[in-house]
Amino acid sequence: MKVHFKKIRLEKRHWVFLGLVAALCLTGIINMRLNSITGETQPIALKPSETPTQEQQSEEGAATSASANFFTNYRAERTATRDKEMTYLNEIIGSEKTDAETLKDAQEQKMALTTAMEKELLVEGLIKAKGFTDCIVTVQNNSVNVVVNNTEALTSAQASQIMEIVRRETGVAAEDIKILPKN
Repeated sequence: MKVHFKKIRLEKRHWVFLGLVAALCLTGIINMRLNSITGETQPIALKPSETPTQEQQSEEGAATSASANFFTNYRAERTATRDKEMTYLNEIIGSEKTDAETLKDAQEQKMALTTAMEKELLVEGLIKAKGFTDCIVTVQNNSVNVVVNNTEALTSAQASQIMEIVRRETGVAAEDIKILPKN
């Protein structure tokens, strides 16, 4: 009977880990789609800001609603994925059958996820405070991606402001920070 019980415990742990791996893969897929949508492979075009014409302003109105949907949808997907990850980690942490090593690993993962979420929220708020209408920040191990709602290419001053905020708040080196305008 004990052998069968241990077998169930191992199977349950494997399912939990598979769930975590699936959530991680989903996050990677979302990140890849986000990068392909924003055209990350192209460098940021820096040019001085210009005053838009009335025709450009009407086009910007339509683009703004599409951008708002993008940012809203991304946040909803990110929140759902993070909720699943937290649920899996809480199940591992709360289980009486979890061994000490797995428990410690789950607690560390939960702390890292919580820290990343706090940094993302803080950096997003600071970037919005600089006058950008919306942005998404993703903090991973040693890299940060920033997608800014901007109808035109970023000026060098805007890119510098964003870079300074991200470097100061996350401690990530400038070469590991990617800033992408969402047109």
